[in-house]
Amino acid sequence: MNEQSNHRQLADLARVLIDIPVGFCIFDLDFRFTFVNEYLAVLNGASVEQHIGRTIFEAIPNVAVGVEAQLRQVVETGEAIIGGEVEAETPAFPGEKRFFQHTYTAIKDDFDTVIGVSCLVQDITEEKSAEDGLRRTRKQLRNHTRKYTEQMRESERQIRMITDALPVLITYMGKDRRFQYANKTAATWYGRPINDVVGKTVPELLGQETNEKFEPFINKAIAGKHVTFEATVTYPDRQTRNVHVTYVPDIAAVSGEVQGYFGLVVDLTAYKQAEAARTAAEMYLSSAIESISEGFILYDQDNTFVMCNDRFKNFYPRLRDVLVPGSKLEDLARLAFERGVDTDSTDAGAEWVSLEHAQRQRGRDLHEQQLRDGRWLLCSMRRTAGGYTVGIRTDITEIKQTADNLRQAQKMEAIGQLTGGVAHDFKNLLAVVMGNLELLHTRTESDETLGKFVERAIAASKRGADLTDRLLAFSRKQPLRPVPIIIDQLVHGMRELLERTLGREIEIEFAVSTGLWPCEVDPGQLENAILNLSLNARDAMSRGGKLTIETSNADLECAEAAGLENLTPGHYVLLAISDSGTGMAAEVMEQAFDPFFTTKEVGKGSGLGLSMIYGFVKQSGGQVRILSKIGEGTTVKIYLPRSSTDAVAIPDAEVRAIIDTTAQGETVLVLEDDADVRAVTVGFLDQLGYQVLEAGCAETALEQIEQDQKIDMLVADIILPGDKDGRDLADKARGLLPSLKVLYISGFTKDAMVHHGRLEGHEHLLAKPFSHEEFGVKIRQVLDGVQ
Repeated sequence: MNEQSNHRQLADLARVLIDIPVGFCIFDLDFRFTFVNEYLAVLNGASVEQHIGRTIFEAIPNVAVGVEAQLRQVVETGEAIIGGEVEAETPAFPGEKRFFQHTYTAIKDDFDTVIGVSCLVQDITEEKSAEDGLRRTRKQLRNHTRKYTEQMRESERQIRMITDALPVLITYMGKDRRFQYANKTAATWYGRPINDVVGKTVPELLGQETNEKFEPFINKAIAGKHVTFEATVTYPDRQTRNVHVTYVPDIAAVSGEVQGYFGLVVDLTAYKQAEAARTAAEMYLSSAIESISEGFILYDQDNTFVMCNDRFKNFYPRLRDVLVPGSKLEDLARLAFERGVDTDSTDAGAEWVSLEHAQRQRGRDLHEQQLRDGRWLLCSMRRTAGGYTVGIRTDITEIKQTADNLRQAQKMEAIGQLTGGVAHDFKNLLAVVMGNLELLHTRTESDETLGKFVERAIAASKRGADLTDRLLAFSRKQPLRPVPIIIDQLVHGMRELLERTLGREIEIEFAVSTGLWPCEVDPGQLENAILNLSLNARDAMSRGGKLTIETSNADLECAEAAGLENLTPGHYVLLAISDSGTGMAAEVMEQAFDPFFTTKEVGKGSGLGLSMIYGFVKQSGGQVRILSKIGEGTTVKIYLPRSSTDAVAIPDAEVRAIIDTTAQGETVLVLEDDADVRAVTVGFLDQLGYQVLEAGCAETALEQIEQDQKIDMLVADIILPGDKDGRDLADKARGLLPSLKVLYISGFTKDAMVHHGRLEGHEHLLAKPFSHEEFGVKIRQVLDGVQ
């Protein structure tokens, strides 16, 4: 290639640098513009002439502040600097922010001395291929070429140095489709010296497969069209690059013929990887936000809705259609109020909307919200450093329910401890009163008037005992003797009693299920519960109505059992008693199980009926629920655990009917520390014909057992003076007399032999106070081995 051709190519290359859609300029060591292309001049809002000879501080002072340090670094070190992504607003695009990448390269002479700096400015916002702009630039270039021909000749060597230093592949291809020029970057990518690139074709350098990709664009460039495209190419240096390719046709100024084209290839691999990473991060972030169990919402700096996840929309289905990008916070708050998204949004309209807006304006907030469907949300809100507002909605319904259940349980436990403590002392007093009245009654048969007085006193004592039993039942400290029974049989056995008690104005309906499981329960306590509920139903139906008693099997799974406080999933028998009465308000239902709470007039109710049922059912391992609405009646559901055996116990009434309570020559030892109670117990045994020994303490009782080996039975209080245990005494006594029968009597609630209020199957207990008949039957049951 001769010198004239070389000068022509360098001149053409200078023209290309002016013509390419990439900003390019050259500074001397004083940072004066010695060359600037039209593209960069337009970006800076001034002409080429206004740049040449002026320093960067004079021409574009607003830019100089940001780039001075980098220019000086290149001059001092001689090393190129590839800048990062820069966001800027230029005079060429007023009001529009665009992204640029700067590359600074040192220009050196043959002695490797820095004599200037070149700057390449790439607009990476979008690819520009406007044909009109190209023609306008070409026209301007022709006008300026004549003016700057001599100057460009002086800069040819510098331009070659610059093109070799640029991190952009620059080539020139003639009409014969062979490379006539290549810079050092091209030689590096092609993996061969520059002289070995010149004269080669695309297929020879990149292979036929890559040539097929490029050929359509090469054809357009040869046809005189400005071409830009992106491609992924594996170059001979074994690097796969994402490249942006620009082909600029070389059109002769006079003839207008295409002489060839310039190729400029920019490596976008790092940029593309960053974009892919950013896209992937956004996708993963979006996926993560959608996968969380909390509702998520985001507002921008202007309180404009940006996005939310589906969980948030599920919390607020009435706002789903307006949760779209661009919606204003105030509009959403107003619509939330108007559509009633929560229980508070119907009370004070403007005030509610103002509060919602103020909470978000503060940028930090934490409050609870109850939705219309009953769910509770914990709403938190934080403003980010960038001015965005993030809102989180957490469903705390289950936590609220658990807390409410815990508060209720603690309240019931506290009341239970109080009532249980009072009840046990009162039962000892009643045992003495009622026992002596019964002994007195046997001696007043000849005096009818005196006998009636005694009978009334006995009846009152029994009512006092019943009241005490209710207190103990509520506190879950009364000893129970659960046996397997079929509830239907017990309910039908109460039909006559219920009809007589409720009266003709109340219709009674029994709805039973076939194949009902036996359940483990104390029959006497269950009868009392059914009777109490029936009486409550009667009072709620003052003008008559319908009482329905329904039984069924209940197989409770986890989800269903979760709605019942502390009830383990499993098999239960359900007893439901419903009335068509007046119903209960919500605040009444919350207190219904509290002892002494009643809505009846003074003197017409103790307020212990439902509390007794609650304690008895909980003590039996079950649960009780009340369902009621004003004007729609009330249903009480009792869940009792299914029995582990299918054997059914014989009712106590049938057992008592066949037992002869008279003594059969047995000797009974009575151990009771309370002298009055001991005297009543001994009196009952005397009347029944038993030989009786008595002791006021454990030591005396053991001495009598050691001395008299003919004792058949021990009747012992459980709690003895000095914190001694009647059960321990019984164990020692059986060691002396293995055949000794034992009956425990107690009015104390914390009995050592009672486990969670339930007796072990082989133990016998008679609760104080007890009647003459009850005591006689129990004595014979224990002596005869009848359970």
